[in-house]
Amino acid sequence: MGGSRRNDNDRRRVAGIIENPDVVVAEAERRRCIESVKAYNLQLKAWHEAEPCPSMGVACIAGFGWMEVYCGGCRQVASIDLAALNVHPLTKVVNIAARLRCERCRGNGPTAKILELKATPPETVADRYRRRWQAANGGESA
Repeated sequence: MGGSRRNDNDRRRVAGIIENPDVVVAEAERRRCIESVKAYNLQLKAWHEAEPCPSMGVACIAGFGWMEVYCGGCRQVASIDLAALNVHPLTKVVNIAARLRCERCRGNGPTAKILELKATPPETVADRYRRRWQAANGGESA
């Protein structure tokens, strides 16, 4: 008289999806944002310029909270923490880079050029030294 075990599991799964539609929509939006930022990074690597550019909100939802920029005046690469900037979530990342000025060039250098949006912060000198030491010593910790 009762339904099969398979149907009960299906009902529970569907009921869970229906009860948590916000979770399903948020996960789908996050996946879409990640794909958008990854496509933007690929375009930057291939053509050094990319359009359309993701907004701050899309980059933050995707988990890409760091932007690597290049100053053509002094040839310096810097990493910018997007979470530390006070800008509207709909602001395009290109517009943020256009407002950046190089400290080394004292603000007189060319406009900063975006190299990549990253999910992880830049590697510190101590981390780089530790990684190289571990590689040279067979993975032993310092």
